[in-house]
Amino acid sequence: MKPSVKELRYQCRIDSDDDTEDVMLTLYLNASLKHAEKITNCRLYDNAVPDDDPDGVVIED
Repeated sequence: MKPSVKELRYQCRIDSDDDTEDVMLTLYLNASLKHAEKITNCRLYDNAVPDDDPDGVVIED
């Protein structure tokens, strides 16, 4: 499961009521997921890997 924006704010020590960086945090999150997929050559999934994807990986906590 990928982290929520709230969790990203906490990790980056951004005030929980400050949403001015949310768009940038979301862009960074999506870029990091795409980069991980490119490096591992595996598609990342939140819940389950579809049967037609033999190389898929589920993101877990």
